[in-house]
Amino acid sequence: VPDAKSHLERYRLELGVDYIDIVLLHCMQKTAWPGENQGSMEYLMKAKEEKIIRAHGTSCHGMDPLRTAAKNPFVEVDLARINPEGLIMDDRKPDEVSSVLEEMHNAGKVIVGMKILGEGRINTPERKDASLRYVLGLGTVNAFIIGFQATEQVDDILKRTGDAIAFLKG
Repeated sequence: VPDAKSHLERYRLELGVDYIDIVLLHCMQKTAWPGENQGSMEYLMKAKEEKIIRAHGTSCHGMDPLRTAAKNPFVEVDLARINPEGLIMDDRKPDEVSSVLEEMHNAGKVIVGMKILGEGRINTPERKDASLRYVLGLGTVNAFIIGFQATEQVDDILKRTGDAIAFLKG
């Protein structure tokens, strides 16, 4: 708990803000992650009550921790690895991951997709479009993050995202 408190205070100081929107317990790899992180979870819930943070949650590495996150009320936001090719995900089967994301979504949790381009391995125009359509078409992913190396990549993915949304709307 002292670590959680000192880290959060440092983040707020470094960012020059009174509060932080979302704080995640990163890289939960075990099914029993809630028990191992109980002190940090309690502190973050208190920090939310005190309006130091607005939401808390996890990022998971593995299907069992992801399933645990789906059922745990502490998780309001989950950073989840999802793409149609099963690249760098918690399970090589996108349907397995998407079913847990649906459970999370139905429980009112916010899902932020990551690895939707498989760390750059999904790199042809056709595969990028297919991944965007897949992830956005799930109806469970509220937002996604992608790393970029050049401004042109940002412009490209913004256009592709708009096209994917238009495609899905018919």
